[in-house]
Amino acid sequence: MPFDRTPILHEYNRLGDYNPDHYNFHIGAPHPSELILCSKIVEKAVASIAEQPASLRSSAFQYGYEFGADPVLDSLAGFLSSELNHEIKAENLMITAGSSLAFSMVCTRMFSHRGSKRPILFVEHPTYFLIIDSAQHHGFQVETIPTTAEGKIDFKKWEKLICELGLFNAVSTEEGTHRAMVYLVPTFRNPNGESLAKDDAHEVLSLITEHNMLLYSDDVYSILYFGNEPPQRIFPVGQSDLVISAGTFSKLLGPGLRVGWIESTPKVVERLSNTGFVVSGGCMAQFSSFIIERAIVNGSLSCHVKDLRRTYKEKAHAIKAAFESGLPEGVKWKVPQGGYFVWLILPANYSQTYITNVLVPEANKLNLRFGIGARSCPALKVGEPCELGCGRALRLSLGHVTANQIPKGIRQLCELLTL
Repeated sequence: MPFDRTPILHEYNRLGDYNPDHYNFHIGAPHPSELILCSKIVEKAVASIAEQPASLRSSAFQYGYEFGADPVLDSLAGFLSSELNHEIKAENLMITAGSSLAFSMVCTRMFSHRGSKRPILFVEHPTYFLIIDSAQHHGFQVETIPTTAEGKIDFKKWEKLICELGLFNAVSTEEGTHRAMVYLVPTFRNPNGESLAKDDAHEVLSLITEHNMLLYSDDVYSILYFGNEPPQRIFPVGQSDLVISAGTFSKLLGPGLRVGWIESTPKVVERLSNTGFVVSGGCMAQFSSFIIERAIVNGSLSCHVKDLRRTYKEKAHAIKAAFESGLPEGVKWKVPQGGYFVWLILPANYSQTYITNVLVPEANKLNLRFGIGARSCPALKVGEPCELGCGRALRLSLGHVTANQIPKGIRQLCELLTL
């Protein structure tokens, strides 16, 4: 039976609309009011491109160098270094069309899909729910990183699993490729807003080095922090051929621009730039990346990011206040220090079936939407038990609601949970 895309398309088609009586805590996309500001930044940047010398103007409309144009990479390196308070070099960067396509490119180029052994992807528990489907579409066998009852990585069990899967000191038969990859969202993780502890990061690095596994660090939310200082970088991106970081402007400016970046060593970036469709088509986001470059140079992007941090900090405070005043006893929650997502674990008397068949339909009647935690659980996706409560969890996104909408939306959710 063909997959019915209608509900998904309907939801995304409505993203441009704004109705103050719709409370969409489900979609991890910016609110329309934020995108209106984005349009003004883009308008100013495009006007600036038109004022550049003819050679630069024409370059913006060309296929483009596979890595991206030098002025773009230089500006991007400066922007990231400033925002993350960590030196980032242009030679370690490559322009992409967003984090999702970057992941697909890594799956294609950094792994050999010849022979009978499928490459393996290790994912966190819980994890970004769409990454599992994406990896499986590329032929990966998806395995869950073992965790303790407290949700911390259980490195002893993970080491044992690595050995059972035949990955101990694994060497690929094709130069430059790997047998396995670890996928992490180390900062303000989708779906639960958690960040990886520095000590755990060191152990992850030790493990991938010992077993020649690639680490894909999905750094979508690192710049969207709520404190005064950016989160400390915990992986040595640009120093190890085993570490790849991916970022995007989807959450910082607008997903429709389709601009992101990969950061790794020059050797890895060179290999990725030789992916077939990149060699054929050139830079994956040539004109859009020039828009980003102009927005960096004229300072509008940095100002916009600062405003976004204030906006999302206000949203986080609003949802925290709403939880404290209305959530019933027994619900576990924690508001993150950055990013988009809040994770609720409901009491033990709630089941995945009840959430799907009762809670969600009742919420829909109130124009209230939220994510189902089970979708983010790699264990439940393959029919295994989950000890972390994902089956009775809800994922709430701060993206597609305003701070003013949050109190009423959360009040309606609290009322549903007390029925």
